[in-house]
Amino acid sequence: MRARQTGVSLLGFLFVAALCAVIGFGLLKLSPIYMDNLKIQRMLADVQGQWEGQNPSVGQLRSSLESRINIESITGVTARDFNISRSEAGYLVSVSYERRTDFFGNIELVASFDESVEIRR
Repeated sequence: MRARQTGVSLLGFLFVAALCAVIGFGLLKLSPIYMDNLKIQRMLADVQGQWEGQNPSVGQLRSSLESRINIESITGVTARDFNISRSEAGYLVSVSYERRTDFFGNIELVASFDESVEIRR
């Protein structure tokens, strides 16, 4: 008896290829947004390392954030978007933001971020 050939048909292959292309296109559209988020995480860690234990003022922290945003060329977030509040040990510097990018037509991809560090006096 002859063995029947099994495998993916042309229509099945095209469906899987189209699905992979849509997912890959979404990842390409989201990658700059996540790269900016990595810059923000690194920037917060740098500000924490710079001011840890030095009892900075809110103005000094905001000025440091603003200069680092300009140096890193971060778009979509300004120094005013950062919330600086007092905590028991010092200051809590946090930022919550949402970024959107076009996907297809009127469909958008949305990424929400919430980052924070505590700077001790």
